[in-house]
Amino acid sequence: MLGSEEIRILITALGTGIGAGDFDILKTRYHKIILMTDADVDGAHIRTLLLTFFYRQMPQVIEQGYLYIAQPPLFKVKKGKTEKYIQNEAEMQSMLFELAAEDIAISIKGQEIKGKALIPFLKKLSSYEKLMEWFERRRKDPKVLRFLLEEGINKDMLKDREGLKALIERMTTKIPGLAIENLIIDEEHGAFRVEIRKQNYKLVLDMNLLVSPEFRELENLHSFIKDLGKVPYRITTKDGHKDMGSTTELYSYVFEAARKGLSIQRYKGLGEMNPQQLWETTMDSEKRTLLQVTVEDSVQADEIFTILMGDQVEPRKDFIVKHALEARNIDI
Repeated sequence: MLGSEEIRILITALGTGIGAGDFDILKTRYHKIILMTDADVDGAHIRTLLLTFFYRQMPQVIEQGYLYIAQPPLFKVKKGKTEKYIQNEAEMQSMLFELAAEDIAISIKGQEIKGKALIPFLKKLSSYEKLMEWFERRRKDPKVLRFLLEEGINKDMLKDREGLKALIERMTTKIPGLAIENLIIDEEHGAFRVEIRKQNYKLVLDMNLLVSPEFRELENLHSFIKDLGKVPYRITTKDGHKDMGSTTELYSYVFEAARKGLSIQRYKGLGEMNPQQLWETTMDSEKRTLLQVTVEDSVQADEIFTILMGDQVEPRKDFIVKHALEARNIDI
């Protein structure tokens, strides 16, 4: 990194020198040093490198509170003549929740809910669908998971051989194409386990699944989904009533309706903005948002940099294997 021409220019511009014998914080020309990188993953990578540089080579800059991170928006949303910049995915989703709740009503526990009262349910619905997607990426059939949730699967059911056989029979009747492996004793937990296969899907129904944090969270979210009653789920719009055959169909319809009439631009990089947009979102000191870097921030960046960019292959491999399926918005 120290061989980079850009880094040498940065060191010269700051005026502090570098290294134990030459660095002098009193010579700092600027008391507000702003790292301005793209809002996407590539920008985060560059920001991590720069944070690591300051942490390792100029920690006093951070300790004195001179280092900041610019917060360029990830989206620009336009509706009619109104424009709004959105900072990140979470803020974008919150805006869509609000828009969806304005235009539709959903029957929950036999009552039509709309407006602000609907937003908490939409958040639960979104979390439920995303967690189902998480399981599906791990080759767990969503239809099997939904069946188990509707049946109220619990740990005691795995200890009842005949009851478990009856459950499996109901499952194979309702979901064609399943291949069921014989019940196997799970001596560690004093229960049974069974493998359920369907094409590329494979789910091991055992104690480990039921006590996993992900499945327990799915159970918790499903308790809210049950308030919708049985399919079809009914929603009301200005055009009348509509019936939805699943939570996935409901989720898709709600957020497609929220996006209707919106022009959404996702900024992959600062270079995609015109000069006026760059000024009003990132450069204008009266409007921009800055995050001040603390030592804790830099320690975390240094740890990630050491894992992903260091000389040791095994920690990097372990990190990638552990987190690969959690990745989003990868540019290939």
